[in-house]
Amino acid sequence: MHSRAKIIAVTDRRIMARPFADQIAVVAESGVDMIILREKGLVEPEYRYLATECLAICTEYSIPMCVNSYARTARALNIENVQLPLGKMRELKEREGFTSVGVSVHSVKEAREAEGLGADYLIAGPVFRTKCKPDAVPKGTGIITDVFSSVRIPVYAIGGITPYNIAQVSAKGASGACIRSPMMTDDNLKVLVRELRTNFDAGSEHLQIAGDLVQY
Repeated sequence: MHSRAKIIAVTDRRIMARPFADQIAVVAESGVDMIILREKGLVEPEYRYLATECLAICTEYSIPMCVNSYARTARALNIENVQLPLGKMRELKEREGFTSVGVSVHSVKEAREAEGLGADYLIAGPVFRTKCKPDAVPKGTGIITDVFSSVRIPVYAIGGITPYNIAQVSAKGASGACIRSPMMTDDNLKVLVRELRTNFDAGSEHLQIAGDLVQY
């Protein structure tokens, strides 16, 4: 049986409904389990400035923050969670100071390599079509099935995940999902998070029933 669904917010300042600090605060109080600061198009000093601001808000709301890509910034700010592309995971020589290292993957081959390099969890996708990467061909829920069955660490789905389809990735073995666009634009994030968890649990129950049928 799945444990509690992990709902992870992914930031994008370019589509935020409010000023950066205000939007991060709204996300932090929504009930998400973690905020990944994923801000493309910034050099590291610019990213570090936003990370400092984001960390202060996450600390205030007791929400874990995760640094995307910039491991040096995470170390400088004593942030224990990092999310890395596979290429940067290959370059990570020292794990000290990081309690959680996630890796973004797009195939079983990448998933296995990331696990072998010491990843604690994987983010796999894009599952569905997403505005974040409009040219990326969605891989469908099969990417979750394939990765989940190939590794022993948690797998989180990303890419076009909504309350209307999250049960599909839950039923394929995902431990939760990463949500970007709705987290930056929806009016009532507390309702969004509650709906995501409720519908994820429905998919988990389907997975459990299927597992029982296979077992017995």
